[in-house]
Amino acid sequence: MSGSSAGKSSRERVRAHRQALRAHGLRPLQIWVPNVRASSFKAEAHRQSLAVARSRHAEVDQEFIEAIIADVRTRAKVDPRRILLMGWSSGGPPCYAAALRDQTPVTGAFIAMSVFKPQQVPAIANARGRAFYLLQSPDDRVTPFRFAIEAEKSLNTAGAKVQLQRYNGGHGWQGDVWKMIGDGIQWLEKSVAAVDF
Repeated sequence: MSGSSAGKSSRERVRAHRQALRAHGLRPLQIWVPNVRASSFKAEAHRQSLAVARSRHAEVDQEFIEAIIADVRTRAKVDPRRILLMGWSSGGPPCYAAALRDQTPVTGAFIAMSVFKPQQVPAIANARGRAFYLLQSPDDRVTPFRFAIEAEKSLNTAGAKVQLQRYNGGHGWQGDVWKMIGDGIQWLEKSVAAVDF
């Protein structure tokens, strides 16, 4: 402990710390966020997921993803075996939906800490020959681990290549994030490299 704070009460130290922050042009801000553990939050998240999945815009959303891929192909040489998606949390369901379309250029997806709702995606049979890297924490209380297990089982049964990678710490990016992402991308690249499209 530095000599300037020795002997000061915690209230005095906090006051001094806040004054120093204000001197640097900062101000305090209190933020209230939804309680993601509340049953009402989970119910509303489920309701919104269903609404998005059943939206009259769902097809347009998927066409938008494919239009981006087509646009990139006009600007750069793209290996058709390596058209991969990445999504986490609420970005997982759109990745499943895009990767499970019948006629999609998408060959695989890295999906982390996400739900899996097979009734809300195109036919699971479309997974045959595609690769899915699933990253999920058994400690996740926002998107329970059972979703990843169900995805692994369903996708494997449909003939996809699937790797379910566990990590500790619950929902969100934990630990060496860049290594976890790199490991997933490497696995996907190896898995799709041998596929003849």
